[in-house]
Amino acid sequence: MIRAFLAIKILGSTKEELTQLQEIFKQTGANAQWTPKKNLHLTLKFLGDTEEVKLSILSQRLSTYLKKVKSFSLQLENVGAFPKIKHPRVVWAGVTTGVEPLTQLAEQVEAICATTGFKKAERPFHPHLTLGRVRASKGNQRLTKQLTDTTFQASQITPVNEVVLFQSKLQPDGPIYAPLAKFRLG
Repeated sequence: MIRAFLAIKILGSTKEELTQLQEIFKQTGANAQWTPKKNLHLTLKFLGDTEEVKLSILSQRLSTYLKKVKSFSLQLENVGAFPKIKHPRVVWAGVTTGVEPLTQLAEQVEAICATTGFKKAERPFHPHLTLGRVRASKGNQRLTKQLTDTTFQASQITPVNEVVLFQSKLQPDGPIYAPLAKFRLG
């Protein structure tokens, strides 16, 4: 069994800017686990523990479909939290430019995954990049204030020209992500 997910990689200076943003939030003292710089990505679909043969079938289907999808760009901008800023559990950076093609891509990936036997997502796709997960309510008031007071816009547009199938190896000090396959957009 392989624990896997499909995502878009974030590259270059945008990763640096997201790491700097995380540092601002860390100063609030919130009890959160912040996504390491090397693991920053935009998830399209979490697959969970999956048999290799099922991943192989999915990879073939994705490869065929994604060749037909036109590459696009997205802009990471704004910050927020799920389920809401006053009760943050997941701290995120949002997407502004490129929301429509990104959402269409995620919906098509979801549909292909469903035809391959993966469970459909319970919630609709909300374009975001997870910066961290809040573990307890300690420091949440300061975190909420910082989220409200912080403006963010990545200085570079992120090109989206491939989708990556990642393996997630859980370790005591956090997951390690390893690419299993890359699917180029047409």
